[in-house]
Amino acid sequence: MDKKNILFLCTGNSARSILSEVITNTFYGDKFNGFSAGSQPSGKINQGVLTFCKELGYPVEKLHSKSWDVFLEKEYPKIDILITVCDSAAKEVCPIWPNKMDMIHWGLADPVGEKDNKKLMLSINQLYEKIDSNLKSLYKKY
Repeated sequence: MDKKNILFLCTGNSARSILSEVITNTFYGDKFNGFSAGSQPSGKINQGVLTFCKELGYPVEKLHSKSWDVFLEKEYPKIDILITVCDSAAKEVCPIWPNKMDMIHWGLADPVGEKDNKKLMLSINQLYEKIDSNLKSLYKKY
């Protein structure tokens, strides 16, 4: 069975979608390939998210904040499942994708606004737990 390609979308592509990509590729890579993008990418990844991903053992040098437009280019694989991870991205007008795909929405809280480092890391850990729980359900479905 071929692996399913999942694209996680949020507005800034700096935290929620990045973490979703990392968790997918780290723990569910036997069934899924995870990718992430944003409608208005910030151009940088939240430092707390980078730290968390390093602790998971993920090679963070592969990560970068990017526009969803790159997934319309030929060198990117066909997306099978599109998951919006923030409410604003779910409401935005998406590009016209070249193929039919399953579309899912997860309304995840954004940890980026947290200024206190301890609270930020707690928020990221809670985000991790929610994403992991959602991916476990998705894993069973596909």
